[in-house]
Amino acid sequence: TTKRRGFGLGGGPLLLRGIPKLKRISVFLSFAGPIFLVLLGKVTYVNAMTLAATGGGVASLAAHQVISSVFFLGCKFGDATSQTAQAFLPSCLALSDSPDAQASTGDARPPDAARRLS
Repeated sequence: TTKRRGFGLGGGPLLLRGIPKLKRISVFLSFAGPIFLVLLGKVTYVNAMTLAATGGGVASLAAHQVISSVFFLGCKFGDATSQTAQAFLPSCLALSDSPDAQASTGDARPPDAARRLS
């Protein structure tokens, strides 16, 4: 018999080894459940707006298409900006918490401000 191994251990993809235990499922759902519900709500909201726009006729539907396209184009830039800010924010907060930076800028925040924000 051949033992299956995961990636990096000389084998192919990891395979499900039986039915997951209830505890493991509950841990997964406690993390993924709220995210799933938020995404489901967003999709439902966008679909409801599209249905409402179809009731207004061709001009309303065309306007909805234009606004949706501009919104989704902006999402690309907003997502990139958000990820960049999240990547650089901790180092910027750590720099502003140093005694030299507080003395030069008069910043009165406590030194552990970066730890409380994360």
